[in-house]
Amino acid sequence: AAAISVLQEAQGVSEAEYGEQVGVNRRLAELYQRTNRLPERLSTLERLAAVESSDSARSSILGEAAKLAESLGETDRALALWERRIDADPEDVSGLDARITLLESQSRWDDLVAALEARAAQHRSAPQKRADLVRIALVHHQQRGDLASAISAWQRVVADSPDDAEAVMSLAELL
Repeated sequence: AAAISVLQEAQGVSEAEYGEQVGVNRRLAELYQRTNRLPERLSTLERLAAVESSDSARSSILGEAAKLAESLGETDRALALWERRIDADPEDVSGLDARITLLESQSRWDDLVAALEARAAQHRSAPQKRADLVRIALVHHQQRGDLASAISAWQRVVADSPDDAEAVMSLAELL
């Protein structure tokens, strides 16, 4: 408890050097973990991500904070943390995957479609792109009731793979 108090005080010193800020926040995050003070750990991880200069370390910290926020039931905070991580590195596949999973679990259809579009645009692999476009079509049709957007998504699948019988049939059913 005394160590936490000292580190909290050190954390509040705004003119502390970068290295000191990083070190204090890291130690404080560890102590909060050990003492099961998870909301405080989350706030400390967010502060640590703000002062961390290493892109890879910041990405790791943001991912850890997002998972912690989700486990604490703070979905909006978790989504914002994943978004910060993806904004810093648009090619962050695991961050985008985690955000997509969270959006789907929360039935946030518009945001899910945008995230799936972003992943499909990365052209990771033809099967992944197809799966994302199919999921977009299904969300538009089944969850959003947006027939025109569902048709457009199926048309994109067919344009990429004209021999895709499932896509052709699904498109024909909607037309």
